[in-house]
Amino acid sequence: MQSLLDWVSQHHGWAGLIVFLFAMGESLAVVGVMVPGVGVMLGVGALIGVGALPFWPILWWAVAGAIAGDGFSFWLGYHYKNQLRRFWPFSRYPKLLAQGESFFQKHGGKSVFLGRFFGPVRAIIPTTAGMMQMSPWRFNLINVTSALLWAPIYLGVGMAIGTSLSLAAEVATRLAVLAITLGISLWLGLWLLLRLYRFLAPRAVALSDRLLHWGQRHPRLGQFTAALVDPQRAELKGLIVIALLLISLAWLVIALFTQFSLSPPLARLDSSVYHLLQGLRTPWGDQVMIVVSQLGDGRMHIALLAGLGLWLVWKRYWFAAAHWTAAVSFGAVAAWVLKQSLQLPRPNPMFEGSMAYSFPSAHTLLAVCSFGFLAILIARETAQRWRWLVYATAWGFILLIAFSRLYLGAHWLSDVVGGLLIGLIWVVILGVAFRRHASPAIPLSGLIAVPAVLLLGVGGWHITTTYDTNFSRYAPRYEVNQMSAAQWQETGWRTLPDRRIDTRGVEMQPFNLQWAGSLNRLEQTLRQQGWQTPPPLTLRSALSWLRPDASLADQPLLPQAHDGRHQAWQMISADQGLLIRLWHADILLSGMTQNGATTPLWLGYIGEVHSMSLPLLSVPRVGDDFDQPITQLLPRLPATIHTALRMRPASALPEQQRWQGEVLLLWAASPAGPGVDQN
Repeated sequence: MQSLLDWVSQHHGWAGLIVFLFAMGESLAVVGVMVPGVGVMLGVGALIGVGALPFWPILWWAVAGAIAGDGFSFWLGYHYKNQLRRFWPFSRYPKLLAQGESFFQKHGGKSVFLGRFFGPVRAIIPTTAGMMQMSPWRFNLINVTSALLWAPIYLGVGMAIGTSLSLAAEVATRLAVLAITLGISLWLGLWLLLRLYRFLAPRAVALSDRLLHWGQRHPRLGQFTAALVDPQRAELKGLIVIALLLISLAWLVIALFTQFSLSPPLARLDSSVYHLLQGLRTPWGDQVMIVVSQLGDGRMHIALLAGLGLWLVWKRYWFAAAHWTAAVSFGAVAAWVLKQSLQLPRPNPMFEGSMAYSFPSAHTLLAVCSFGFLAILIARETAQRWRWLVYATAWGFILLIAFSRLYLGAHWLSDVVGGLLIGLIWVVILGVAFRRHASPAIPLSGLIAVPAVLLLGVGGWHITTTYDTNFSRYAPRYEVNQMSAAQWQETGWRTLPDRRIDTRGVEMQPFNLQWAGSLNRLEQTLRQQGWQTPPPLTLRSALSWLRPDASLADQPLLPQAHDGRHQAWQMISADQGLLIRLWHADILLSGMTQNGATTPLWLGYIGEVHSMSLPLLSVPRVGDDFDQPITQLLPRLPATIHTALRMRPASALPEQQRWQGEVLLLWAASPAGPGVDQN
C-alpha cells in the first residue's frame, strides 16, 4: 500500500482513477472483503492533508466509485436472485450471504446505509438487498446519500492524519519512541499484575487457611501470621513487627548490593536505562511527565491521607481508616528511613535534606501504598468480575508515576523497582489483614468520589502553583563551557553545531546565525526595524490558521526543538518574510562583558517564512533559502551591532537546502574593535 500511495503522489493524473477503482472494489460483492479500500482512502486523504493531491476532484472520484460498486452489487442480486447461491464465491462462502440476510432482515432499508460504514457486511449488503428485491429507486437514493457521506468522512480522517503528521513532524520520532516505550512498560506491568491476580485470587482463601494452620503449629512465629489471617487475633503488634522487618530487609539487600560484586552490573543497568530515557526527552514529553510526577508528590499523598481518612472517620469506618492510615504512613516512614540510612546519590541533584538521596523512590513507594490500598478498599465493595479492572487501573496509574521519575532523571531504575517491591509487599500484607478481619461495607460511591475530588481539586491547585518550580528542577542538565570572545570570532564559531537536530534526531535547518549578548538587546534593536514577537501557540491563537487572510505577524509559529530543547527566542519580520530563532549554545564568552556579566552565546538561524496552504489550514512554515535572508538583514542592522561573516566548508553543507555555508556572527560589544569583518 505504501508503494501504491507513493506512486499516486507522483502521478496526480492517475490518482482519481485509482481512488475510483478502490472505492468501487471495496463495495463489490465479496471482492470488497479483500480490497483495502479504507486503507487507500485514508492514505489518499493523508496525501491531500499534506498538499500532495487536490481535494475536490479526489472526493468526486471516491463518491463515484462507491456508488458504482454498490450499484453493480445490487444489480447482481436483483437480476440473479437465489441463483447466486450456486455461483462462486457465494457457493464457497455461504455464511457471507447468511450474515447479510440476517443484517438486512434486522434493519431493513437502513442496512444499505449502515452497511456502507459497517466493515463485516459492507461487501455483501447491496447484493443481499437486490436478492431480497428491494425497490431500485429506494436503493439508489440510499446508495447516493451514503456515498456522499462515506467519501468525505474517510478522506477527512486521512486528511486529519496527514495534516497532523505535517504539523507534528518536529516531535514525531522521539515522542513515538517514548510513547512505545511507555506503552510496552505499562502493558508488561499490567500483564504481570493480571497474571498474578488470576493466579492468587482463586487460591487466596486456601493460602490464608494454610498460613493460619501453620501458625497454629508454630506458636512463636505464628503470632505474626495470625495477626494477618486470624480474624480472632489483634493485628497491630504483628503489623508493626512486619513493617520493621520489611524496612530492615530492604536496607540489608541494598547494602549488600552496594558492597559486593552485584553492584557493578546493577549500576550498568541503572546507567543504561537513565541514558536511554534522557535521550528520548522532548519539551512536550517533559510537560506531560512533570504533571504526572506532581500527582505523586508528597503533598498529594498527604491530601489523600487526610481527606479520605477524615471521610472514613466521619462515616465511622474506624477499621478502614486505621488501615488506610497505616498504608500511607508506612510509605512515608520507609522512604525517609531508607534514604537517610543508605544515602545513595540521585542521578542529578534536585532536592535537599532527606529527599536529596535516591533509594527508594518516594514517589513510587507512596503511590503504591496510597493507590494500591485504595484499590483494595474499592475492590472489596466491587463485584468479583470487575475487581481486576480496579487493580489494573490503580496499577496503571502507579506505573505512570514510576515511569515519570525515570524519564525526568530523578531516580535510577533500582530506586523505582525497589519502591514498587517494598510498596507491593506492604500493601498485600495489609490488604490480607484488612480482608480477613470483618468490617462493615463501605459505600462505593464515597470511596471513588472522595479521592477523585481530591485528585482533581488539590491536584489541579498543586500542579498550577508548583509547575514552574518543578519545570526548573527537572529541566535537563547541560554543561556550560567558557570560550574567549576572540577565539569565538576566529575559530570557535566553527565548533558549534552547523544544523538543527530535531526531536527525530534528523538534521534540519542550518545554523547560519550566532549572537553574543543579551536577547533583550537584540530584541530592542530588531523592534526598531519593524520586527515582532509572534503570538504564543495556544488553542485560541491556532484558530488564526483557519483564516486564509491572516498575516504572518498574527499567526503563531509551530515550535521547533534542537537537541531536546525548544527555541529560547524568536522574532519575525512579516513584511520581509524573515524569521530568526535562537537556542542556548551553552557557552559563555570571556573578554566580552555586558553590565559586568559574562556574555552568553546563542545559536540559531535566520530564514524565510511563508504560509503553507493546506486544504483546511494556512500555517507558517520555514522555507529552504538561508542565503538571501542574511543579505536582507545585514543592511538594516544599526552600527551598534557588529557583524562578521564566516563560511562553512562545502563538504559540510546539506544538499536539500539553499545554503552556501555563510554564518553570520553578531555581537553588541566587540573586544577586537568595531566594524564588519568579512574574512
